[in-house]
Amino acid sequence: MSKTRIYELARDLDLESKEVLTRAQELGLEVKTASSGLDEDEAELVRLSYQDDSAAETPPAEDDDAG
Repeated sequence: MSKTRIYELARDLDLESKEVLTRAQELGLEVKTASSGLDEDEAELVRLSYQDDSAAETPPAEDDDAG
């Protein structure tokens, strides 16, 4: 089982390492630096947390039939 470094995950997500590190810590993962490793499940948890954020920020589609 390979480990994914925080900085590698940040690069994949097009984010700053510091931001991904903070998110991982908020999710309860024991990471201290950008070179800390995450197992596959932990990396997926961080990825999904960013997908949830982007889905929440997407505005609802406007209804053109109103009126």
